[in-house]
Amino acid sequence: MRTRIIRKKHRVTMNGLIVGYKMRANAKNPKKAVFVVNGLSGSGKTSFALDYFKDEKLFYFSFLGLNEEIAELLFAEKVSEVVGEKVSGWGDSFTNVASHYKVIILDDLSSISSFNRFHTSFYKNMYPNKLSRPFIVLITQPTDNIAGLADRQERLELTYFNIREVMDIFPKLTKYSSLSVSAVSGGISEILQEFKPECSLEDNLRRMLNL
Repeated sequence: MRTRIIRKKHRVTMNGLIVGYKMRANAKNPKKAVFVVNGLSGSGKTSFALDYFKDEKLFYFSFLGLNEEIAELLFAEKVSEVVGEKVSGWGDSFTNVASHYKVIILDDLSSISSFNRFHTSFYKNMYPNKLSRPFIVLITQPTDNIAGLADRQERLELTYFNIREVMDIFPKLTKYSSLSVSAVSGGISEILQEFKPECSLEDNLRRMLNL
């Protein structure tokens, strides 16, 4: 079983950003907006977003490694599956998923961030009337081009876990052990989730180093 990592400081920040987001969304003429969780690969963006919205009915899709043709096809298949009716193409898919889900999380946008049809159709179809717009979360890396997907962005920046955060995650570890885990993991979320508090530090480090 993997260790559940909770970033308390970032959850507080997220709460505040979402309050502001919702206030602006309820304005008389709200702009089309997305919420962006941005950071380098391995910084825990996906885990954070999915954990934060774990009690919501949400739609999640990753575009990792997909070219435009395959991305459009697989996305439509996923939307068809969850809404219970056949859809095809970006426009039809965006319209349907936006009308069925209040929270939509789209991940690994690096693969499709340069696709013009994706950008154009997203902006045109992902935002129904202002009373029923979904909360859209885009999980991105710093080099992703998401300009044109919305009129406004709210952003949460995630970095690799520092020593203090490692100590918060594993409060029973000594400072020396926390430093060792931080150094070996590089603060990368995926590696930290493999740490097993019930095992010895030596066994954990061996496993993390694949020895």
